[in-house]
Amino acid sequence: MKIKSVRQYCLLFILATIFVPVACNKNHDTPKTKTALLTAGPWIMTGEMFHGDTFTTDGSIADRNLFPLESACVKDDITTFYTNGTAQKYAGAIVCPGTTGLFYDFKWEFRENESILNCWGYNFYNVEVTETSLKYVIRDPYATGSTINTITVTFSH
Repeated sequence: MKIKSVRQYCLLFILATIFVPVACNKNHDTPKTKTALLTAGPWIMTGEMFHGDTFTTDGSIADRNLFPLESACVKDDITTFYTNGTAQKYAGAIVCPGTTGLFYDFKWEFRENESILNCWGYNFYNVEVTETSLKYVIRDPYATGSTINTITVTFSH
């Protein structure tokens, strides 16, 4: 009788090692919301591209990379968004001239189905957030005519 019980235990053990890992590997993760992705950690600017009325020598419109033109004191700023609708910008190791503090607190919120990020009372459009990247578009409020000038700003963790 003991031999039969040992066989049963061995069979159960073998079946468990085969089927339990398969059952545990099912992916039941729900996609994270933009709020969850935005508030997952601190962000630092890694790109800034101007789109609009920058003309080339042949008269065509071309994008212009503004990121290399940013000062080091802006490039090292760290922004952290919190789930309660507050955020904090840290001036970084290199502080810009005229800066009165190292930390700036502000409020933020998503608008229009998380397609607009509002910070400091300004709207940032076409918001894209992933695990490692945040992108949004700033529209030129002074643009006139058919050309709408925009700047796409990119941040990374």
